[in-house]
Amino acid sequence: MIRDKKACMEGSITVEAGLLVPFVILVIVTMIFLSFYLHDAVHLDAMLHKLTDEAVNYVAYEVNPQSGLVQYENAIHQSILYFAGISKETKERILESYCKEQLESGFFITTVLQIQADIDISMVKIKVKAHSQIPVRWISSLFPQNLKSRTVTMKKSYFKREEITRLLTVASETGEQIKGVSEAAEKVKDIVNKIR
Repeated sequence: MIRDKKACMEGSITVEAGLLVPFVILVIVTMIFLSFYLHDAVHLDAMLHKLTDEAVNYVAYEVNPQSGLVQYENAIHQSILYFAGISKETKERILESYCKEQLESGFFITTVLQIQADIDISMVKIKVKAHSQIPVRWISSLFPQNLKSRTVTMKKSYFKREEITRLLTVASETGEQIKGVSEAAEKVKDIVNKIR
């Protein structure tokens, strides 16, 4: 009688383990993919922050993002029409290829689909579209679509004193050459003096 009870217990443990082990494995695999996703999301944000800093240094101070060296010749010979788009597009393409190169590795389940760099007179913006591919269908269904495919945008402002000074100098010299501007400036000075 004792022997039959022991055999019955071993059988029930097998049945319970048959039900419980797949569930435990399911939870563990889900946690692993969740960890991969969170790692990739944090890594993408951190890399994008770093790349935006490097882009600002490249645009504002002509620091080569790959070598870290200042390109003095480019800074000295920069055209006044730079922000009108003359060489801005070239720098945007250089930044995009550099960002693509930097974002090729370091991810577990995320792939970078598109990179777009925009340069303005006082701001650099880098926009990245990424997709996280989870190979197990039932785990993939647990993640909403907006988490699997996402767009991350990082902006950073800068103030390039030399460029602003150059633009203001050109504007004031041009204004002095236009007939009537000096008289208008004098009238503004008179009005300001009367207000005081």
